[in-house]
Amino acid sequence: MRQPLLLISLSLAVLLSASVLAQSQVQIQFQVDPLLVQTGTEVVFTVLTVSQVLSMTWQYKGVTLGLYAGGSPVVNPVAQFEGRITISATQLRIGGAQLRDAGNYTVEVTPTATTGLSPNSRSIQLRVFDAVRGVSLFVPTIAVEGRNVSLRCTWTAGTEITVQWGKGGAAITADSRITISDGSLVINPARRGDAGEYSCTVSNPVSAQTATQSLTIYYGPDTPVLTKEAPKQCVGGGDVLVGQTVRLTCMSDSLPPALFSWQRDGQPVASGQPDSGVLSLQTFSTNESGRYVCTARNSITGGTSEQGTDLAVVATCLNGGEVAGIVIGCLLLIIIIILLILLIICLVRRRRVEQRRQDAAVFVQKTNPNPGPPAHMAQQHRAEPNQKPPRGLGTQTQPVIHDANHQPRQGGAAPVPFSSAQHNPSNLTHAALTAHTERAKTFESRRQQTQAALFHAGLQARAPAAGAHHPPTPPPVIPITQFQTLPKKRTTHKSPARGPQPPKPPVNMPVAQRPVPGKHHHSVQHPAATMPANHHHHHHPGNGHTHVSAHRHAHAHAHTHGHGNRHPAHFTHPQQQQAHRPR
Repeated sequence: MRQPLLLISLSLAVLLSASVLAQSQVQIQFQVDPLLVQTGTEVVFTVLTVSQVLSMTWQYKGVTLGLYAGGSPVVNPVAQFEGRITISATQLRIGGAQLRDAGNYTVEVTPTATTGLSPNSRSIQLRVFDAVRGVSLFVPTIAVEGRNVSLRCTWTAGTEITVQWGKGGAAITADSRITISDGSLVINPARRGDAGEYSCTVSNPVSAQTATQSLTIYYGPDTPVLTKEAPKQCVGGGDVLVGQTVRLTCMSDSLPPALFSWQRDGQPVASGQPDSGVLSLQTFSTNESGRYVCTARNSITGGTSEQGTDLAVVATCLNGGEVAGIVIGCLLLIIIIILLILLIICLVRRRRVEQRRQDAAVFVQKTNPNPGPPAHMAQQHRAEPNQKPPRGLGTQTQPVIHDANHQPRQGGAAPVPFSSAQHNPSNLTHAALTAHTERAKTFESRRQQTQAALFHAGLQARAPAAGAHHPPTPPPVIPITQFQTLPKKRTTHKSPARGPQPPKPPVNMPVAQRPVPGKHHHSVQHPAATMPANHHHHHHPGNGHTHVSAHRHAHAHAHTHGHGNRHPAHFTHPQQQQAHRPR
């Protein structure tokens, strides 16, 4: 009988346990997990689970600290937590946390049967830290560029410390020059850019503290920069004029500021201010020229650096403006000289052209013993065949005799008498002379004009037939400048008042046979071949010859006897003058 009962009870226990295992466990969570606290503060474990809880038991490292069941807590006496533990429905409080309180705490929750849930347990870690206190940062008082610089951070309290470095608000990380370890920062080698505000932050999960300090890096002196300031900038050599003041300025980048000294050709030179980088020199002679050297020195680093320059004191100094003025003046002088040379060349060429024209005119007169009038002059003579002779004188008519007794002498030509149809050269108006001049200017060259004159002379220079009158003699070929000096209008000279005039003689009556009022009549013969030598007056202007012929002589004779208008001189060819010269 006992065996069947035993078997039945075992089977019922198995069924009961199987039914319990088939139920789900109650859910357990902590409000903060893990829990980090600072020593001396209260530790609070808060459990988040179902509200129908039958009991809640707390344990620390396998030791039960207490439980909460039936609405009241039960605390077991544990020496470590004596008087510091408080248990409530969902919390465990430990006052005055200590470093040894850290560890894993376990809670076991048993819900009521009405929830249909099975009991469950969960662990939480407690970490306790000492707060950070007494953080300090130490920097070297003298840090020199190029050397090793070490910074150190310290603190008086704190557990599980972490140190962080910063400069100017930015974090510093380790690299090839910077090494960070155990709260120290080493810079090797230091640079002038490493100077600034450094910070050291010491912290743990529950506290942090920061210390700051300024680091100064001393450097220099760098190679000085030397400048010269003179009141006048000389061009072509020289720095300062004798008697002026030159200012030498020496600058060097250095910390602390560099101290300067001066030398000239190796000899010390005193400046106005000791250790100053400015040297003012009042020059008195050119002997003050030389090489001036500036030496910079750093009192902390002990480094030195120097720079030199050559100073030339000159007796003569020209600046850029003066040199430019001299150059411009020289250029203007050269331009004036060139213009004068061109003007002289133009005047000489013009003189030569005028000389050639005069020579050509003489050549035409010499090569043409009896030149005929140009074509345009011939047209003018034909247009005015009969001009009124001057009052008081008739037209001279001299027949040309061609017998043996009146032949021209060897090597000359007989004077040509005037015919009744011949025009008086004085009757040529200024308009005709101007027209003649304008036509003469139409030739492209003097050579063409000369050839044209020779061509017309050859056509008209023919031997006169027996008993025929010689063609009228044209005006001589003279330079244009002499043409332009002739009067523009003929001035009519009126005879003085006189009584009744006798009737005019016939046109063909010789001048010598005409009656003269108030005088006895006498005849004057003017043979062409026997003209007295004293009746001819030779005038040699320039390159041409002026010949006063028998016509002028007759005019002068008539004028002395009170005749009317005066006739101008008649110009003949130079070779006609030779016929009238005495042998």
